[in-house]
Amino acid sequence: MKKYTIAVLGIGGVGGYIGGKLAAARLPDVKIVFIARGQTLDVLKRDGLKLIADEGDILARPDLVSDDPIEIGPIDLLVCSVKGYDLKDSLLKYEACFTGTTVILPLLNGIGIAEKIHAILPGISSWEGIIYIVARQVEKGVVKQTGTLKEVIFGSKTAAKENMQHVATIFTLAGIKAIVSPEIDLEIWRKFLFISVMATLTSYYHSPIGGIRSDPAKAPHIQRLVEELQAVAVANGIPITDQTAAAVLGRINGLPAGTTTSMYADFQRGGSTEVEELTGDVVRLGQRLGVPTPVYAEIYRGLVR
Repeated sequence: MKKYTIAVLGIGGVGGYIGGKLAAARLPDVKIVFIARGQTLDVLKRDGLKLIADEGDILARPDLVSDDPIEIGPIDLLVCSVKGYDLKDSLLKYEACFTGTTVILPLLNGIGIAEKIHAILPGISSWEGIIYIVARQVEKGVVKQTGTLKEVIFGSKTAAKENMQHVATIFTLAGIKAIVSPEIDLEIWRKFLFISVMATLTSYYHSPIGGIRSDPAKAPHIQRLVEELQAVAVANGIPITDQTAAAVLGRINGLPAGTTTSMYADFQRGGSTEVEELTGDVVRLGQRLGVPTPVYAEIYRGLVR
């Protein structure tokens, strides 16, 4: 009997946690593939993946570690956790692995990811997904997860519910909390409201959130961005309520003063960033919907100069 093949693309914090749990579970009807390159590929082939997690450490060895589409072969489910700026190149490199029944489950920051994937690969099905987790790659082949928040939520308006539930069951058997949501768009926007505002502000001001909150000239921009993004969401048919917006604002204001974001870290390193996915997409969608986003637009211009 053919095994259900799950490949994980992007073995960082998110992909390392998901892939590590799936590989360690050794489910008899499931084949796990890690798609990795360079030094990461060498380390994973030699040593496996070490997942340091609150529930205990795991040493996971998948069925295959490879960057060769021919060796990988057909994929049933691709868990994609690359950065948004790497999405197109990463998917096209492994296009030969995708069949008419392949499904891509993206777990990366941003909105409209399924639409972006469809534009890259018109014939391939993509669900929408998010993950709530604190996990990071501490070195090649080693991922550390902390905290009790670790949950995958996914869904689709067009996919068969039994197919999504099948994947949720596999995840659950591997010890990953997985929920199939009938309101996945709302779930994505709820998370995006927090991530976009935090990433945009910390990156623009080159500061942890505490420095922004304590500066009378900068602090009002937290609420302004929340309000602008809420207006864009509502105009886009996503019912982000005032209550939800207030809860996001309260969460940001309650964060430890030293809290930063991965986009902030990318800007500090001078490398590629998710500014287009987390800031630029808000401005462009607002323009398309006729919703003004003056603060977002000003900050976006500053970030891409």
